[in-house]
Amino acid sequence: MNKSIWLLAGLLIAIIFVSGCTQSTTEELPEENEKISEQTQGTVKQTPSEPEAEQAKPQLEVIQLDCYNTGFDDISDYQGKVIAQVKNNGTVTAEFVKIYVNFYNKEGKLVGAESIYTQPSTIPANRTGSVDYSAIIGLPEPFETCDATVDYSNY
Repeated sequence: MNKSIWLLAGLLIAIIFVSGCTQSTTEELPEENEKISEQTQGTVKQTPSEPEAEQAKPQLEVIQLDCYNTGFDDISDYQGKVIAQVKNNGTVTAEFVKIYVNFYNKEGKLVGAESIYTQPSTIPANRTGSVDYSAIIGLPEPFETCDATVDYSNY
């Protein structure tokens, strides 16, 4: 009879496991692209799903540009002078600021170009740098107008 009790007990345990009377929990994991949030003392922290905000950049503007013909040299080249001011309207410093000046004849044809670093070449936010440059040489003819762009290289 001892044997039959053990056999009956084993059979009952097997029936309980097979019938699903035991509880099992499975934790569902969030999908890969879902935001994961964590409740911590009344605040919700979320992992960002959007790309990080772009870093602040300098915003440079040429606020003054004057170009002058300064004459004809002994080597048969026309010369010029550039006076300019550049303002950094951004919220961060611009380093190695350079102004690019194009010179045009009276027909609007490009007759020369020059690139010049501002003084100082590092311009903090809401400050200006300037150019006073007289060494423009090698122009094949006098110019009538000029225009400029400005750029920087923060390393």
